[in-house]
Amino acid sequence: MDLARISDQGDELETLKALRWKIAKTIDASNSGRDIAALSRQMQLVMERIKEIEQQNDDDPIAEILAEAKATPVR
Repeated sequence: MDLARISDQGDELETLKALRWKIAKTIDASNSGRDIAALSRQMQLVMERIKEIEQQNDDDPIAEILAEAKATPVR
């Protein structure tokens, strides 16, 4: 998964999901307790933000339409 390419597209939710995947893969490959602890904390923060965005989108019918169209709302 190319995190840089996904983040360039400007979709925060998709970028966070890619980051979550990247952190999980790094945790799986690590043997360092210290690294795993730090990455686990980052994973928790990323997952909380994903949940926030998904809940906002659930409450917003326009956001749902934009998500289906893979568009980014103008704010």
